[in-house]
Amino acid sequence: MTQARWSKDRCAVAWRNAALASQVLVTRREAAEILASSISTIVRLENAGALPAVRLRGGMGRVRYALSDVERLIEAARKPVERVRIPNRERRS
Repeated sequence: MTQARWSKDRCAVAWRNAALASQVLVTRREAAEILASSISTIVRLENAGALPAVRLRGGMGRVRYALSDVERLIEAARKPVERVRIPNRERRS
């Protein structure tokens, strides 16, 4: 049973890596420069799930981001926010 689960996980990782092979990946520093933010902001976005990360072998913070995901964040920030006017409560006399 353990062997079957291991091979299923391995297939999922291989499929994800094959899908990412055609994408341009950027480092945390490059993503921070593109978004004009700090590296800690990039880490916060990653932890919040707003910026999917690709973990590389070797550990020690070897993380990359798909350039398309970084550009998606830029486009989301450019969308205008619709403001809603909330009427004041009626004043009591």
